[in-house]
Amino acid sequence: MKRTWITIAFVVILFIIVLFSVVNAQPVVINFGFTKVNLPLVLVILGSFLVGALFSAVFMGVGYFQKKRQIKDLNQQLYQAEQTAAEQIREASSDREASLLAQIEAQENELSELRQLLSADFLDNDYLS
Repeated sequence: MKRTWITIAFVVILFIIVLFSVVNAQPVVINFGFTKVNLPLVLVILGSFLVGALFSAVFMGVGYFQKKRQIKDLNQQLYQAEQTAAEQIREASSDREASLLAQIEAQENELSELRQLLSADFLDNDYLS
């Protein structure tokens, strides 16, 4: 359906251009300073339009490619920042894990010592008799 509307719009624009060409067919003199040229008015108007469109396309293209390069650079910076952040998180979690494991080991050692003391105290006091 979209292609149909595009085709209809193209035909309407083409019809307007043809009608414009027929209405503006009278010749005009273009003076370039060193030479004079007789051309139909429609060619002068369409030529001016095409030259303007060409300049616009060139300047817009330059801006487009500058923005595209900027986006690429920013995406690369974002990726590097994400990688750095992920590495820092891994290091921090690894350090935290090592710290927690050391605490667990210390508490297990303390618990083992307390059990030995309790066992020795239990045997010394002869609670069984």
